[in-house]
Amino acid sequence: MRIIRVLLFLLVPILLVFVAGVVSIGYSVGKYCKTATDLYHSDCASSLLTYITDEQNIHDLRVKSVWAIGQIADPRSVIVLESLEMNNFCQGDNSCEYEITKAIRWCSTDKNKLSPIWRELFL
Repeated sequence: MRIIRVLLFLLVPILLVFVAGVVSIGYSVGKYCKTATDLYHSDCASSLLTYITDEQNIHDLRVKSVWAIGQIADPRSVIVLESLEMNNFCQGDNSCEYEITKAIRWCSTDKNKLSPIWRELFL
């Protein structure tokens, strides 16, 4: 019985942190998606890609939209993301370069196992 209490004591906080992380990330993805879809009136991924490539938008928000497109892992995004990478979108900003690299990896492979959660619950 003591082992069960210890396991519950350890597992419940870990589960709560995981759920809080999922909700936080999902909320942020949904927020960036809503901003883009309100502007460009298309599905989330297409609107985010248009938002990212529209130079009228604030660069930092465009980078956060790169992060969001990586979270939803839409394979249609790879070509646009690769062109951003080649055309010096980040201008030497290491965190931007990291987000583009990660988004390309997640959009071109099936490595982001949580992307269905964002797509189903928050978009």
